[in-house]
Amino acid sequence: MDNTAENPYKAPEAEVVSDSGTGSLSDIFPRFSAWGVFGLSIITLGIYIPYWLHTRSKQITSYVSNPTSQGLLIAMWVLFILNLSSNVVVRIEPAIGAVFAFASLPYMVIYYICAYKLRSQIHERLGVHKGDRLWIGPILTFFFSTLYMQYKINQAIDQER
Repeated sequence: MDNTAENPYKAPEAEVVSDSGTGSLSDIFPRFSAWGVFGLSIITLGIYIPYWLHTRSKQITSYVSNPTSQGLLIAMWVLFILNLSSNVVVRIEPAIGAVFAFASLPYMVIYYICAYKLRSQIHERLGVHKGDRLWIGPILTFFFSTLYMQYKINQAIDQER
């Protein structure tokens, strides 16, 4: 006799298998307009850009083999805050502001390290190679980093649907 007939109220049993290899990005990232990223970047005076990079790096951490280190993300924030505060301090005390302004170069270096690391993690997750439609180009990543990566993430999510 079938077990279902004995207890019709028993919950069905099934195995749920997680796909941690290549696949879609919709289970990792929310679909958000690239224009929204642009607008928030302007409204927040640029603070949204490292925030976007930080949150996306944290979201993809458990899905990739080589996640971005927490120390690198913290260093990016510290240098960003120093760089941002140099604009205020230079008006009060130009000598101290000039010292703070030197944080802009290390900030940009660490920012681009994090951005290109996220780019490679997205490639790993999608399983794309150079020439594929979802490939995130290095030159456009350099010039339009968060906007371009959000655009490509949206393309991957739309293709999945």
